[in-house]
Amino acid sequence: MIILDRDNPLRNPDRAPFAQAIDRTIIVADFEFRANQEKYDKYLANDGDSAHKKPRWTFNDIVCAAWVVIRFPAGAPEPVVSAFHSFCAPEMDEIDILDTFFGVFEEENSEQPVPLVTRAGDFVDIAVLRHMAEEWDDRRREALRRKVEERFGTRATDEALVRAAVEEEALATGKANVSRAVSDLVKAGFVRRYYAGRVRGHQNRGGGRHAIYVVAPQVLNAIRSRPTLV
Repeated sequence: MIILDRDNPLRNPDRAPFAQAIDRTIIVADFEFRANQEKYDKYLANDGDSAHKKPRWTFNDIVCAAWVVIRFPAGAPEPVVSAFHSFCAPEMDEIDILDTFFGVFEEENSEQPVPLVTRAGDFVDIAVLRHMAEEWDDRRREALRRKVEERFGTRATDEALVRAAVEEEALATGKANVSRAVSDLVKAGFVRRYYAGRVRGHQNRGGGRHAIYVVAPQVLNAIRSRPTLV
């Protein structure tokens, strides 16, 4: 076992060192919340005496998220810890914070399941994240619409104009997320991905390896043939 929260990590003297047989990765994260009083007041007005007297996790808004990605490469003597990431309000709102975190989480899980470890665990952090993920597309589109309406000002009364701008921004955001786009190509079989190390390649990331993408020959042939679309 390695204690990571020190300048000079310590090894547990009671446990003999052993070589990691396969690559493993975990994401360690922490989230800070603020109760959404407006949402809670509506709940109290609707449920009356049967309502809980204090806001529960379902009324939490995420105001800060911080995480690191820890990789345990096969055969390596110690883990590889990524840079520390922290995104908080007011610089970023909840949608932007979660969009960044979900992007990292999706990329890390593109090849094999990666455990997520948080301070509050299933009781708060995981429960809120799962709840947000279930309605993520709707929340994200609502946030995009609010931003478009703020930017348009008085022109926001033109529903067709606003709807077209929201669609354009949603498309632009998706195109800008290269990692997700490439992962989709890998899943579809158009591109093969592996990781090149200093000595040899490996199927998993970690250990300072660089991602290598190989386009399938039949895809290259289709691109080079430049077919005419009618």
